[in-house]
Amino acid sequence: MATLLLVLACPISMGVMMWLMMRSGRQQQSSTPEHVEQRRRIAALERELAELRSQHEADATDASAAQPTAARSLVDV
Repeated sequence: MATLLLVLACPISMGVMMWLMMRSGRQQQSSTPEHVEQRRRIAALERELAELRSQHEADATDASAAQPTAARSLVDV
């Protein structure tokens, strides 16, 4: 009988741990106001990142357009 309890101790304890983890996961999802604010901040940061990337691409395009002109003037001299 004691051997049976030892053999079943691991699966039973694992089941209890899984059940407790699932319960705590549900409680964390119920705190939606924090998640909503976090999603808003992420969306604002993504918009800012997209704007910075487009500015960077525009600057890189302007710089690459200016480089061949300068290179030609050095070759002509």
